[in-house]
Amino acid sequence: MTTDPGAVPGVSPDDVQVVEQRAWRRLLHHRLFMPGVAGVLVLALCSFSLIDDISYMPEVLDSARAAVGDMLTSLVVSLPLIAGLAAADAVLIMRGRSGLVGSLPSGARNRLLLRKAGLLWCGAAAGIAMACGVAYLATAKNGTPITAMTFVLVPYALLGLAAYACIGYAVGYWWQSWFAPPLLAVCGYVLGIGDDSIFLFAYNGMPPPWSLFQHPKAVSYGVVLLSLVGLAATAIVWLLALRTNAWKVAVCITSTACVCGLIVAGLAFDSSPDYGWTDDKHEEWLCHALPGGTQVCVPTQVPGDLALASAQLAPLVPQLLELDPALADAKWMPGSMAPGELSYELPMGRVISSWSQAQVAAFGLGQSCFEKWTASKDDTSEFVVEQLNRDAWVLSVWIAGSTADFEFLRESGGPMSVSLSVAKTLYTRLVECTY
Repeated sequence: MTTDPGAVPGVSPDDVQVVEQRAWRRLLHHRLFMPGVAGVLVLALCSFSLIDDISYMPEVLDSARAAVGDMLTSLVVSLPLIAGLAAADAVLIMRGRSGLVGSLPSGARNRLLLRKAGLLWCGAAAGIAMACGVAYLATAKNGTPITAMTFVLVPYALLGLAAYACIGYAVGYWWQSWFAPPLLAVCGYVLGIGDDSIFLFAYNGMPPPWSLFQHPKAVSYGVVLLSLVGLAATAIVWLLALRTNAWKVAVCITSTACVCGLIVAGLAFDSSPDYGWTDDKHEEWLCHALPGGTQVCVPTQVPGDLALASAQLAPLVPQLLELDPALADAKWMPGSMAPGELSYELPMGRVISSWSQAQVAAFGLGQSCFEKWTASKDDTSEFVVEQLNRDAWVLSVWIAGSTADFEFLRESGGPMSVSLSVAKTLYTRLVECTY
């Protein structure tokens, strides 16, 4: 007959169940504020992230999708804080276990902590839901559509909160010290500012936020979510573990599997130049043909940008077509370029000069070449990247034509004019990557 190694002698299982129920009701009554604190903390951090970015990037409010993406970048901070809060709650429970909780067998105490982890997660999840509501209300005046892509990071947030809450309670149970919560929060933040922060901030980005027209790759996002599931499962095993050989083996197996999985996922993630994100289907975007050739396309989230972007890019078309008549069929796209596309910066209501757009277009023409030589380990790669930058800079002067900022060029020592033959040479070199 298998018994709980933490069972109290002379106490029947029915009595244990009664005591466990009483302990749960008491914990629910006295500790219910913890989930509330978790919800308020998550909502406050999300709101602060949005308000802080609005101060220099007000265009975020043009779209609910951009606003939600911006708010959820705060997960880099809120996840380790939730872990610290969970550890603090576990320490409070375990250090005060002289009452009902202390009279329970260890297995029953562990189950109570797991239920508390679920309750804390519910509070934090409510904070995420309220943050999404705030983002919607803040952007409702613009009438932008709400789609599934608006909430693409919500599964990441919910799984992350569950994993970190379970980790916090497990650490608080096994290390009943007030040093545990702050150390766990700090360590969680330090470890999380690696792949997690790159994954999140690559999505939000600088203006315009990439969250407006990007979504996670299925494989990359699946790896991220599975990593969080692995963390949560390992923490639950630690939380439920009893001091028996069988549980020790289970803990070792799950912990080893989790660590190996995280290492493999991290290596796969580091090898991805786009940090796991890709543009939405360009075929679904709104497009407008410019006089003389090319089309300007904008995400469906910001239809008002179509006229603004067209006015900014129209002066560049004659120069580009003189450079290469085949570009007449090209489409202007923000974000990553595909064959037959030109790069530009999405205005999101801002006035961007044609000169600035010309620089974006010139550097976009050499995008694949930049990626090739940036990733290269060749001894000459640094020199080639420098040459690439110089060529793109000179080519941008040709593309801008009369819209170039000649005062800036004069002060910076840049070329005041570029001949067509030189421009064609640079264009061919950038596109064909002949360095």
